[in-house]
Amino acid sequence: MNPETVIQLRQQLEAIKEFEQKNAPRKFSYAGYWGEFLVGLFFLGESILLPIFDAQRLPHIVMYVCGASMAFQGFYLIVRYKIDKRMKLLLEAMLSIGEVR
Repeated sequence: MNPETVIQLRQQLEAIKEFEQKNAPRKFSYAGYWGEFLVGLFFLGESILLPIFDAQRLPHIVMYVCGASMAFQGFYLIVRYKIDKRMKLLLEAMLSIGEVR
């Protein structure tokens, strides 16, 4: 394997490990991602289903924005967790094959 490619693969692997250390220090973090996603969906559902009155417009908008941001962040972290888990295995396998040759 080209030495530049090996360096880039190692950098990618280190970036994934660094992200895991910063964002997943506990073993229950994946459950937390799902919790954040579901709470965000709950806030979105509440803000959509509740009727809007003129006096309650600002809390309704705040609930909608908070729910949307929590749902999107939770979804991003779930997808990132799954992809990084697979990419880490793939990169480690590629680097171990590259060292053997």
